Amino acid sequence: MPRIFITSLGTTDYRPVTYDFSGQTLPSTAYVQRALIDAHRDRPFDRIVLLLTDGARAKHWTPADRPRDSRSEGSDRVPTLRAELGLPVDPPLPYILQPISENIGDRAEQWNWFQALLSHVDPGDELYIDMTHGFRVVPIVLSAALHYLQTIKGARLVAAWYGADQAAGAGGAPIVDFTDFYTLGQWADGVSRLIENADAGKLAALSSSASGNRHFPALNRMELVEPLTVLSGILKNVDVNAVGAAARKALAALRGELSRLDPTAASERQMIELVVDKFAGLAADAPPSGRYDRAYFDVQLEMTRLLLEHGFFMQAFTVMRETLAAVGMLGVAGTKYEVRDVDNKDGRDRRRRFGEVFVCMLQYPVDRWQFDEARLRDVETLRPFHDALMASDTGQHLRGAVGRLVEIRNGFDHAWTSVGPGKRPTPDRLAAFATEGEALRQLLADVTAAALSVSHTR
Repeated sequence: MPRIFITSLGTTDYRPVTYDFSGQTLPSTAYVQRALIDAHRDRPFDRIVLLLTDGARAKHWTPADRPRDSRSEGSDRVPTLRAELGLPVDPPLPYILQPISENIGDRAEQWNWFQALLSHVDPGDELYIDMTHGFRVVPIVLSAALHYLQTIKGARLVAAWYGADQAAGAGGAPIVDFTDFYTLGQWADGVSRLIENADAGKLAALSSSASGNRHFPALNRMELVEPLTVLSGILKNVDVNAVGAAARKALAALRGELSRLDPTAASERQMIELVVDKFAGLAADAPPSGRYDRAYFDVQLEMTRLLLEHGFFMQAFTVMRETLAAVGMLGVAGTKYEVRDVDNKDGRDRRRRFGEVFVCMLQYPVDRWQFDEARLRDVETLRPFHDALMASDTGQHLRGAVGRLVEIRNGFDHAWTSVGPGKRPTPDRLAAFATEGEALRQLLADVTAAALSVSHTR
């Protein structure tokens, strides 16, 4: 990928110093830009963008030389950056002189050079930034530009340097790399996406990048990111029988990293704890029994809550509809059709057979049931459980809600091609789905509690 070096000049009289770059002592220069360009001679930058006002250009670029700062020793004249680099007034590529306004109080001018800076960076470019010189507003605008370029253009920040010429010691003035502070926002965004949208993609991309962040070793480990990526995919694709195991694996990885964290790693600890809090409800305390029990339904209800919270309404209503079918499977407990493993072939076959019949039984009053001969025997098997559930207030509330649940789920299932414009999901209706879905989820929580009670007493 192209390597882009972005730097700036101000109007201060810079004094020559010897710079120390990653243990490498560089020749004395008044310009940190010269030092950094020299340090990368073996692998030169593909583009060097120099931001400078008219005053900075006149002082540090255009003249062949200029008076040396009165604080400096030796010769009374110091070459300009242009002279040190051996370049003409209008340099050829890879050098690009980008004018910026001296009127730093004018927001329009600030935006103008922000926009101009963006034009020099293409998607996927590697960015090397020097923030040593220039107006104090320059680092502010550059910081905003960095976040924009990484987020929108997919550029990758490799280095963010500051030449600490005022801190020169026996080994020279250190060139400090602050890259980790500028990638902090990207990691925080990755965690935010996971928490708000169940999307682990940004974390996975950051973890697999060459740069990473040395201050986030746990978040930078694929051993942590991989189970989170799997859990993210399961949530989006509503694999209800796999979500519990995936959540337990992800939570184990998260808690393992927490136990190994250095006590001073406050920001990383906070981000991991936020993820733990978000997904802890999906991981039952005990391994799954393979039965339709309290732990099974708790995971389904928690999965629904997360999907509604993230705006995944199609997935949420699908899970609720399938949770309702799972409730019906409590009706075969104690019979020869009882399911002892929800996720083997026999268990799946019985779910399709009895679960689907139960949902149909709930949609209509008994006097409106219409089942063919092949299903009547299954109806009779489920009838005692159905009647006991319907005898409760919760069951009666469910009867009134099932039709709406199935209607919404079928709308999503058929991409709303079977209904007219008046029923399609406008933004207002989608907002209503969040409220309606949560009410249905709460009702399902009451129904599962009642159904488990009925099942245990039969």
